[in-house]
Amino acid sequence: MNITRKDNIFEKIFKYNIIIILSYIFLNIKRRFKMEDNDKHLLMNAFNDHFFEFIEDIESVFSTDASIKRVKNALVLIKKMNPSIITKIWYKYIVLKYEKEINENNINFFIEKDYKNDLTNINSSDNIMKHIDCLREPIRNMGKENQEKSFKYIQNLCLLSKLYN
Repeated sequence: MNITRKDNIFEKIFKYNIIIILSYIFLNIKRRFKMEDNDKHLLMNAFNDHFFEFIEDIESVFSTDASIKRVKNALVLIKKMNPSIITKIWYKYIVLKYEKEINENNINFFIEKDYKNDLTNINSSDNIMKHIDCLREPIRNMGKENQEKSFKYIQNLCLLSKLYN
């Protein structure tokens, strides 16, 4: 689901819709049976691949913005230290708190939300807020079509994170 290229957009949308359908099926199976470590590893890899594809798409749209590159590099380092941490953080701080807004396709909620209250008990909250804004600002400045594609990434990441956790 590349934000800027339109030639393969239908192929990518189809691919990720298949992932969503299979994920729902997998979620129902997960509820009935205990998930094995290998399955969690596959979900973690799918989440990380999709997450970094999203970041790279934002980066390609705003290729002159050095702050996005810095955020991406920081996230790559975090992933190298602990490959599951981004998935777990996404689940704890996005899925559990904002699942309703995500399911309602309310992208404006996320673009306009003041996250400072969510970060009050977290070390380096000012630094985290800067990283959130580095990713949120480009999405705010995108056209409606690209915002919708970005939100589809967010919905897919939420589902993958939910399945993992």
